[in-house]
Amino acid sequence: MSIQQRAAPQSLRRPAQPIVVRREALRAYTALALMSDCQARIEEWLDLADQCNVAEALGAMGKVDAQTVQPKVDAAIAGLVVARRCPDGMMQMGQAIAAMREVVSVVDDALQRFSVQTIAEAMNLVRSRISAAKADPGVTVVD
Repeated sequence: MSIQQRAAPQSLRRPAQPIVVRREALRAYTALALMSDCQARIEEWLDLADQCNVAEALGAMGKVDAQTVQPKVDAAIAGLVVARRCPDGMMQMGQAIAAMREVVSVVDDALQRFSVQTIAEAMNLVRSRISAAKADPGVTVVD
């Protein structure tokens, strides 16, 4: 057990409150439904991109099976690239929607299983990777 884990307040070592989990799930599944219906806007695209980032970070942290999750994340990201080229309000992912559904399910499950601190660590890992990518002139980061 690391010093950070011992110093964390009890509330951070518990799973998120059910209402928080439901709110996050509703947001992700709504974005997924709009993307599936070719009605997604940039807001839904960003919500789904966040789902991909968190799932990938959880895999990198060893909290979920990276060998199982990463191919789904890669396929979902490829679909997001396609969707980003569509007009706002008409975004679609095509065949990648099934992979995105799996990614959203992984993150939904993680929110229910892991502590608030673990999810926060995954989000911090995402932020640090984005910052590092922005510093690389050969990489394009979509905000």
